[in-house]
Amino acid sequence: MNETPPKPFGFQMTPAIRRLGGAGTELATGALGLGGVGYLIDRRIGWQPPWLGIAGVFLGFALGMYRLIRVANELERDMRNRERERRRSQAAKSPADPVAREIDGESRDKPDQAGESLE
Repeated sequence: MNETPPKPFGFQMTPAIRRLGGAGTELATGALGLGGVGYLIDRRIGWQPPWLGIAGVFLGFALGMYRLIRVANELERDMRNRERERRRSQAAKSPADPVAREIDGESRDKPDQAGESLE
């Protein structure tokens, strides 16, 4: 009776997708929130054109984009590090395989800077 529930159709919500979704939500709420604060200040001051509201929307959008780009760069760096570690573990497991011996784009057969062979 220990049946696993069926997997949903589509993609799974990985931590990376959740982090990007959170950053996208921050982008939208930042733009709307700062725009709303600017609009309220405009009404309080009595300005007819909502210049502070418009400035708040642009500032919120810029800050949200900055945050989104930072999160995307962090995720890309994490992905590269995981791939590098995977390649290193493969190279350690099978040193006879020339493809697996490539670590970070360099082969172990190449001499080091002093001109000595690594093997």
